[in-house]
Amino acid sequence: ATPVRSSHVVEVSFVADDPVVAAAAVNNAMDAYIKEQYAAKHRAVDAADQLLEKQAAELRRQVRDIEERMSAYRSGHALSQGMHAGTDTEEITNLTEDLAKAQSDRAAANGRLDAARGKVGAQAQAAVAPSVTALRAQQEQLAGQINALRTRLGNAHPDVQSLVHQYADGQRALNAEIARVVAATAAEQHAATERVQTLEAVLDQEKTAAEKAARDRIPLDAMARDLDAARAQLQAVLESILQTAQQASVESSEAHEISQAIPPEHPSYPRTVQTMAASVAASIFRGLLLIYVLQLTDSTMHSGDELRDAIGAPCLALIPEIGKRALVRLRVQDYVVR
Repeated sequence: ATPVRSSHVVEVSFVADDPVVAAAAVNNAMDAYIKEQYAAKHRAVDAADQLLEKQAAELRRQVRDIEERMSAYRSGHALSQGMHAGTDTEEITNLTEDLAKAQSDRAAANGRLDAARGKVGAQAQAAVAPSVTALRAQQEQLAGQINALRTRLGNAHPDVQSLVHQYADGQRALNAEIARVVAATAAEQHAATERVQTLEAVLDQEKTAAEKAARDRIPLDAMARDLDAARAQLQAVLESILQTAQQASVESSEAHEISQAIPPEHPSYPRTVQTMAASVAASIFRGLLLIYVLQLTDSTMHSGDELRDAIGAPCLALIPEIGKRALVRLRVQDYVVR
């Protein structure tokens, strides 16, 4: 397998005696490589899925443990589940409003009682009590009639005496009514005072209970935050598991076959023409080299001059120079000296 230069392509080749085997080997190798990449990706996806499943199981256990601890803590500290803090705040607000109204009612009752018991109590009470106002109007009317009759008839007249007795009875009735109004006002003031005290006590109890519940709720709120965080992590892991499952269904290998190998029409080896040409050239070179070497190593005397030079003495006869064609026509015995 060799990479194609300046590309991401890999060229695969295989040498075999049978062209069909060579093509099948290349195609099988490419298929095995692509399938191995596909299997490697799926193994990675499976490993990631197993890790996520392990994390999800751990987070589920954490959520269950936190919920059990929260339930046990609520039972141990008598805390109800839900918007309990909002209920406490609303109850305290309502009690505060009721206490303010009761204090206002008590202040008004104290004012009326003080006015009724003061030096101008009758006049002040007449201004606020309708029954006293009516009796005072009757007394003022009787006083006017008495004054008028006294001017005309004198104090000893029976009619004047009758009106005087009637005026005295009315005054006693007015005083009794004033006393009744004062007593009612005092009772109202006492009731208002008791209501204020009761509301103050209840409000103090509610505030104390709210403070205690707030202190008890601090660990519970911390556990609730931990529970929310664990649930958020669990939700994220479950979404990742879903994405991983979807990814596994569309996962594919990064390598692709551009073209499959087909059986070659001609063998790639041996290259007959190139081999024959190289063999002929090598044979000619070796032949010429052999001839040159044989010529360098030949010690045969080819002429009389060579013989005289070799022995360093004069020769009795010269070796004749005969051409090849003439040598073919002559016989060897013609050159033998008898």
